[in-house]
Amino acid sequence: GDSNFFAGFKSIQLNRAHRTINSLEFRDELNASSTVDVTDFFNDWIMNPGFPQFSIDSFSVSPNGSDFDVTVYTKQRLRAAPSYYNSVPFQITLLDDNWAKASKSILLSGIVDTVTITIPFHPTVAFLNENDKINQATTGENSVFYSVSNLDLNYSEIRLFVDQLDDSVFLRSEHNYVAPDGFIDPSGWNAQYKLSEERYWTIHGIFGNNFRGKMRVFYKGQSPGALDYELFNDGGTGIFHEDSIRLFYRSGAGEEWTVLPNCTVQPAGNPLDGYGYINTDTLLPGDYTFGWISGPVGLNDQIDKKEYRIYPNPTKNVLWIDLRDFESSNYTLTINDLNGKMVQSESSCSSISLLDLSRIKPGVYILSVMDQSKFILSEKIIVH
Repeated sequence: GDSNFFAGFKSIQLNRAHRTINSLEFRDELNASSTVDVTDFFNDWIMNPGFPQFSIDSFSVSPNGSDFDVTVYTKQRLRAAPSYYNSVPFQITLLDDNWAKASKSILLSGIVDTVTITIPFHPTVAFLNENDKINQATTGENSVFYSVSNLDLNYSEIRLFVDQLDDSVFLRSEHNYVAPDGFIDPSGWNAQYKLSEERYWTIHGIFGNNFRGKMRVFYKGQSPGALDYELFNDGGTGIFHEDSIRLFYRSGAGEEWTVLPNCTVQPAGNPLDGYGYINTDTLLPGDYTFGWISGPVGLNDQIDKKEYRIYPNPTKNVLWIDLRDFESSNYTLTINDLNGKMVQSESSCSSISLLDLSRIKPGVYILSVMDQSKFILSEKIIVH
């Protein structure tokens, strides 16, 4: 705190007056005159280049009397830094669906870390560095929407379109200047794709039941130094055509990346110059990143063009899924809420399936269909 800061600098002024000192002598004087060890800070932030990037992989909640213990699991990634950072002081922010809010100070170290904090409510959203006091490889911002609107989120490199909402919407958007996790199984259907090693986005939010939004993200691979230059040039192995780019999505850490369906790729002029944008037709909490087809185009790329029906939607108790245009007969049907939590999952061996939704609370959900390990489609459904 302030007392240690002023004590340390007072000691330097008294003991090192009218003399030059180097960084290590500066560090040692601070350590000798305060109760806070700044060795990790100097090793990570002063003596070496680069930046860390800390993110929340997941969290669990347990009742503790009238309070709740929240165990938070974090992961650290690096941008141009030689080693993982230690003893980094972060603010963690937690909210529930009613916008109750708590912020706590925590210390994070290493590639993975776990901390437990106690707060007076059950949180549904958690994120780091709301106060922007740590200069890490993430830029983010909070947004609150009260009506239909469009907004450029410059810190998070997103253009947001809010098309429908019944109540206020809270959104935390983050642009991470590091490589995301890779594919869980890189040998499956996704073997033909290459993911970005430069950046990814994270969306947190309290969206309500009738929220509908979209976003636009720009790809920038037109010249050396541009954010996506390495992805588009693949080490300088050939000419990149922008119809090969895809936007990938996962609901959270531990989930497999899938190609986000129903996106529109729009080159900004020349489709070979590596500059343009992708429009989505939905906005979901989770992670997003760019990828492109690095291998032969096969069934997985043509499957998006096939017809399917999901009805009735909105619905009350049942939902029909008609996949007769597809060739498989072994599907996994999964329903997640807008926070990415799975609420129902079933297997089907029929091209026409009936889901019983009578145990699901009214709200907006995401239906995902997988053909064994291959992503088929994702569709928003409304349950009354």
